This record gives sequence, structure tokens and C-alpha cells, in this order.
Amino acid sequence: ESERRTLDLVGGRIEDVDLSGLDAIVEEAEDEGDDHSEGVDDEETKVDLNEMDPSLPVSHIETPKISGQDLKLMMLAFMEQLPWLINRDLIDKAALDFVTNLNTRNNRKKLCQMMLEQYRNRLDLLPFYGRLVATLEPVMPDLALELSHALLQQFRAAVQNKKKQRVDWKIRCARFISELVKFGIIPKGEGLSCLRMVLFDFRGHNIDMCCAIVDAMGQFLYRSTDSHGKMKILLGVMMKKRDRVSDPRQQMLIDNAFYTCIPPPVEEKPKSASDPFQDFIRYLISNLSRYRMEITIRCLRKLDWSDPVYANYAVQCLSNPSLPRYNNVPYLASLIAALSSCHDWIGIRVLDQTLEDIRIALEVNSPSLHQSTVLSVIFLGQLYNYSVCDSPVIFKTLYQLITFGAFDPLLDDWNDLTRIGLVCELLLVCGEYFNVGSAKKKLDCFLAYFYRYLLAKEEAFKARDIVFPKNVRFRVEEMNDYVRKDIKIPESFDEAQRIVDGIQQQYGKMVDAAREGKVGHQTEEVVDEEEEEPRKIDCAAEVSRDDNISSSEEIVVSIYDENESVRVHTNRVMLPEDELFSRANAVSVPVSEIVVPTSARQKFHRSIAFDASASSTKSDDALKPGTETRMAILTRGKGNKTVLKAIAMDAPSFLTETWNAQREKERKELTVHKHITLSMNERMMMDDDESLSE
Repeated sequence: ESERRTLDLVGGRIEDVDLSGLDAIVEEAEDEGDDHSEGVDDEETKVDLNEMDPSLPVSHIETPKISGQDLKLMMLAFMEQLPWLINRDLIDKAALDFVTNLNTRNNRKKLCQMMLEQYRNRLDLLPFYGRLVATLEPVMPDLALELSHALLQQFRAAVQNKKKQRVDWKIRCARFISELVKFGIIPKGEGLSCLRMVLFDFRGHNIDMCCAIVDAMGQFLYRSTDSHGKMKILLGVMMKKRDRVSDPRQQMLIDNAFYTCIPPPVEEKPKSASDPFQDFIRYLISNLSRYRMEITIRCLRKLDWSDPVYANYAVQCLSNPSLPRYNNVPYLASLIAALSSCHDWIGIRVLDQTLEDIRIALEVNSPSLHQSTVLSVIFLGQLYNYSVCDSPVIFKTLYQLITFGAFDPLLDDWNDLTRIGLVCELLLVCGEYFNVGSAKKKLDCFLAYFYRYLLAKEEAFKARDIVFPKNVRFRVEEMNDYVRKDIKIPESFDEAQRIVDGIQQQYGKMVDAAREGKVGHQTEEVVDEEEEEPRKIDCAAEVSRDDNISSSEEIVVSIYDENESVRVHTNRVMLPEDELFSRANAVSVPVSEIVVPTSARQKFHRSIAFDASASSTKSDDALKPGTETRMAILTRGKGNKTVLKAIAMDAPSFLTETWNAQREKERKELTVHKHITLSMNERMMMDDDESLSE
């Protein structure tokens, strides 16, 4: 019964579409629609379930008895569920369910009315409604015909009555017709006729309806062989009439609809031919990993570093930590350290570029640079871990992060917490190596200033009744537990300020003492004080609490730390004239190899320095034989304790060479231990990653 046609087919051939007279401006559009009488019977006819295939087994034949009330409930549930079927599989299942259980004349009428009148603001449902109607059309053609006639009637009424309907309802009607044209329910000729109607009177809401039609089915009609010619003419008329439209919004709609059908030609920019050798260098660094380290080092060492073009490009790639994956940034630092052993200038240039990137990010303070700045800071920490740079570079960067433009509204506003994260990231990467010697004291001193900066930010948030972000506070606590578990973060800004004031007071005394020339005298006092009291840990949290620590104890460390030289894998070559000069000025004093105790060597590691660079700053008279120089001597003090005292004597060259050799040996051992520790940590991390991936 449902397969019988009771309505006339929707007519309209492409050849019958008249395109003449579209350029003229017409005041009123003509009504080209024909009223179709619809005879709809309200009687309810159920599906004949007895017409089953006799070949099926009797056990599979089910003849359920469904009452009229149950059928109504099933139809209501189907209609409530239909707006939420937003993919092809669900729509196909719904069509099968409707054909199987709900195929009655009254239900078909209800479905048609629902698709026409309900959910008018849901334009995303129209393609799925079109698919549903196209699926049901072979078995119930009256549903498709009734829906098509109703939509065309609404469209013609909307074109005639320009102000009586809402524009969004008109756009929905135009898009629904376009979807049915694409599914073949409405002929292409009828679709072209609708487009001709709105183009004939191209003004007001007709412009929006025209753009909706062209946007929905314009490309389909333009690319179809039979409708291509007339669709091209209609598009040309639309673009001609665009110049008469004064509304910028409608002009934009017309352009978008036109370029949806005919995309603008894309001009292919000529690609510059890249050097394959440079591509190979970039490939090596981009694909750097733990297992490719050896072959990458071997290939880069074979590079012609005397060629400035390839050398500059290689350094540029090595200075970009974003090329390899984030987990492989430590391997990039290890690669730079390996190359610096052959060419010392590579590490220097990479380090300069990294520091320059951090400085630029601080000066510009753009959110677009924050992520790259974090990566640069982490890369700098890895360069220190692999001995490409020394600790003064790290501490200079740390102080720069919390002092350069601090609390400036343009550079570091009160609510900008980016620098706190940068400091935490840098210390989490390399802070574990600042646990002994002067580096430990420097880090303790820096933490005091950093906590004052942090608490100043917190005070700014409290002054404006804003809660300080907990994730930043947790990150700082994580960093503190990692580098200094014994230091407690100050509770308030006043407490942090007192700690900083104590440090500044002590260093002020040191500066005054250095200006008065009392360094040598105070060095001996330090030795006598340490003879009575063991050395204490100088941390930032204890400066304000412990008044028994002598300020003279800090003098030796601070003064000689200023003379610490930063070496970045430099290759020292002893020339023959240098050897002759050393022999000529050597003092023939038999000096045996001195074995310095471990405790004394740790205490006075930075205070006693035989540095050739320091002697070069003196006058020429100081280099003559017989000139007295302040040296150090080990003696036995009270209680058979080792005491290191400063004396005035002629500086023997053999003693200087022995002392420098001992220091160089210690530095190399420290570097070896650092590399061993890093390799063990990397191996443990790789094992953890493999276990997690399994």
C-alpha cells in the first residue's frame, strides 16, 4: 500500500529553466509555483505481517500483535529520538525501524510534519533528514513527494512574502530543498528554478536564501555535467548583481558562496631549492636519540667545519633545542659537548645563542615566546650538566631572571608568574650539582633572593584579594625539596627580607675589608677560628638565625670566587717561547709534591689559586725573579690540627705547576663522575619508559 503513488511527481527539467531577463531589476517577483492538491487519508493501516517468505522456518516467523496505543507510543519515541541521530549508521537503523514497525499512512504524515516544522534552528539535521527520506523513498514514495511539495510551496511563499517570515526559517527551507536535490528527491531543474527565483529579485532576504542554496548545492550542480552550463550562468549573474548590494554582510555571504562553488586559484609559491647537505645536517639533529648518538657524532665530526656556510648552519641547528624531541634534549647537549672537544668554539657559540634567546624573551615579554623560553632554560641546564659551561653562567642567568625588569608593568607585571617557573625548571635540571663548595653557598644565597621575589608576588596577589595559583606554589616546593631539603621556605615577605638583609650586611663587610686591604690578615683569622669551631653550612635560611657564624669566614670565599674563570672546552697549547720564559723565571727551590688533606682542600679550594691570568694583571716588575708573593703553607696548630697560613715568599714555578695539575686532575675526576651519574639516570629513565610502554 505504501508503494503506491497518490501524488504527482515533482516536475522540472534542466532544459526548461529560463535564464533570460535575470539582469533586470524587478520590483515584484512573479509567482511561478503551482498548487498541488494533497489527498491524505487519516485511516490507519497496519503492516501486513502475514506476507512473509514461506521459505523461512516457522520458528523464525513472529507475528506480534501491536495495538494502536502501543504504535502511537512507539512513534512518539521514534520522533523524540530522531533529532539525536547525527550519523549515517544511526539514520540507516532508524529508517529500517520505521519501515519495519511504523510504516502507516498516519505515521508517514507525522514524520513529514515533524521534519517540516520542528527543530527549525537545527540546520545540522537537514543532511540526515535528506538521507532518511532518500532511504525511505523506494518503499514509500508518497513521503518524499509530500515533503518535496510542501518545501517548494514554502519556498515560493517565502519569496513572495519578503517580510512575513523569519529569515532563519527561509534559510532552512532553502537548505532543505538543496539537500533533497543532492539526494535526487527533487530534480536538478527544480533546484535551478528556485535559484533563478531568488536571483530574479536579488534583494533583502532573497540574498540570504540565494547564498544558502549556492552554499549547500552549488558545487553539486556546478560539477554535474547536465547542469554545469546553466549553473555557471546563474553564478555569473549573482556576481554581477553583487555590485548593487550595499550591505557588507551580504557581500561577504555572496563571496563565500561563490568561492565555495569555484575556489580561487591557488598560486603555488616557488620553493627555494635547499642544499641537500644542509638537509642532511638538519635530519641528523632532528632525529637525534639515544641509539643514534654515536652515528650522529661520527657524521658531524666529518663535516667541513672550515666552510663558514655549513658551519654556521650546523651551529644554528645545534642551538635550536626544538628540533629534536623534548626527551632527547639531553642528548643534544651531550652531542655539543662531544663536538666541543674537537672544536671549542662550537660550545661557545651555542651557549651564546641560548643566553641571547633567554635575554630576548625577558626584554620582549611576549606570551608567544614563553614555551620556547622554557625549552631554552632547560637546554641551558643540560649544557651545564655536560660541562659545556660553568656554574657562573647558570647563576648569572638565575639572577637575571628575578632582577631584570622585576615588577615592571611592561616586563614583569605583578600577575606574571612566568619567571618563577623558569627558575624552577632550571634548578630542577642542574640544581643537584650545587651541593658542595662555593656553588652550594651561591645557590643558598640565590634561594634567599628568589624566595623574597616569590613572596613579593604573593603579597601582590593578597593586596588585590586574589588567590595565588597553587600550581606555582607546588612547583616551587617541588624544586626546594629537590635541591635543598634542609631549607624551609619563609612564611612571609618580612622574614625573607630579613634573610636578604643579613646576607647583604655580611657581603658589605667583605667589600669594605677588601677595599681596606685587610684580606691577608683576615685570612689568618679565619684559619684560627676554624681551628676552634668546625665549619658550618652557610645556607640562606640560617643567615638571619645564626649569629655565631663569623663574617670573616665569608671573606675568603667571596673574594676568590670573583676570580673564578669560566672555561668552555678550551684547548691550551704550550708554545716553545712560553717554556723558555718559564724556565728563565723559575726559582731553583727543591719542592716536593704536597699532599693536601681533604678537609683543608675543600675549605680552601677557591681561596688559594695559582693562576697565570692573575699574574698577567700585575706590573712587569712583579714578574722579575725574587719578587715576594703571598703563598700558603700547611702547619700543625693546636691539638695537632692542620692549619693553612698565608706567608710571603718567592713564588716557585714548580709549586705553581704542581698545584695547577692537582686542580686540573680534580676537575677531570668531577667531570667523569658527572657523566657517569647522568648516564645512569638516563638508563634508569629509559628502563622506566620501556616498562610503562609494556
